[in-house]
Amino acid sequence: MKEKDKLANLEKDIASALSVLNKQQKDYYKPIRKIYKIYEGDTANAELAIEKNGLPIKSIVWEEIPETSKLGLKKATVRVVYRDGSFDLVNVNIDIKALYGEVITKTEVKTIPLKVIYKEDNTKDIGYVNTVAGTEGRVVTTIKSRLNKKTNVLEEIGRETVTTKAVDTIIIIRGADPKVEIKKPSSLIRFEKRYKNRKVVEKQQKHYSRKRRR
Repeated sequence: MKEKDKLANLEKDIASALSVLNKQQKDYYKPIRKIYKIYEGDTANAELAIEKNGLPIKSIVWEEIPETSKLGLKKATVRVVYRDGSFDLVNVNIDIKALYGEVITKTEVKTIPLKVIYKEDNTKDIGYVNTVAGTEGRVVTTIKSRLNKKTNVLEEIGRETVTTKAVDTIIIIRGADPKVEIKKPSSLIRFEKRYKNRKVVEKQQKHYSRKRRR
């Protein structure tokens, strides 16, 4: 009986040793998935979905390449291959974020100056004046843009331009030659007034200086 017991125990030890020798790296290690966030349309990188933590990993690949064109939480599976060729399959979640922010609309307006046109009407009495008021034209450009969150750059996605032509002011007169003038911008008129006033002040100062020298 003792010999039989010894033989049985030996067989158990051999079986235990073989089980240890036959174990693979996948039997010793357990990969940990991590939170993986990407922008819509980006190519998902399987290696960024697993915490390596010094594990003897040879490669990490997708079982099936995930589609990232739609926002939201996407489920996928990665194959974690160890150096001895054994592997684990790990289910991971991919958080797909919006690449672009809300559409921003901006409007640019440019003014088209109108003309003032004088016309002689010989059928009217001398001194006759009649004004038909016109309006300035405008070029209105509407620009639509959106922020690329990955590059932090505002990208233009479209623009539309609408032009309204200027309508000239017509002044009908009798007693003067017809002429055409361009209406001066208000900023130029203000500048001319300031310049004219400055010249008057300078002239008065020179006159006062001459009187004091006498």
